[in-house]
Amino acid sequence: MKRVSKKRYNKLAKKYLKTGKNLEEEMALTRELLKALSKETDSVVRESAMRVERLLRGEVSQDIVSFVDEDARWGKKSKTKSFMGYKVHASVDPKSDIITSVEVYSGNVNEKNALPEIIRDEKERGLLVKKVIADGLYDSVKIRKSLRKMGVIPYIPVKKGVQFEKFKYDDGALLPRRTS
Repeated sequence: MKRVSKKRYNKLAKKYLKTGKNLEEEMALTRELLKALSKETDSVVRESAMRVERLLRGEVSQDIVSFVDEDARWGKKSKTKSFMGYKVHASVDPKSDIITSVEVYSGNVNEKNALPEIIRDEKERGLLVKKVIADGLYDSVKIRKSLRKMGVIPYIPVKKGVQFEKFKYDDGALLPRRTS
């Protein structure tokens, strides 16, 4: 049976010592409580206790954030805003508003690189994809090239401070102002 790694345990124990408590004693009390809860008649209580036991034995990922939904993870909306849950890609036909595909990812997954794959899947299913509208997360040369190669026009805002390769500003190319 897999257990929490010694390195992780030592890190937790060191952190816990700062609180003035003994991690071993707390874990023993937790196991005692879990043993009692596993005998409960309420299935929700029993299942929750079993999940905690699996977590303590190292059978469940250490980054679990919910005992109700073990696939949910912490993600970032911005530098200062986090969320717990999932990220969803939805493709919609603009004329009919019919959803043509949905992809769901845990909150901690960078779904950026999935965009070209989603377009490929839609084309394989016989859907005509002419344009893609996406937010600045998808602004990369790789994604733009991939979409154009498939004949899709990307409408993606350019990230601030990004410069295009081989782009030169030509001051002489400006048109003279009209005077009337």
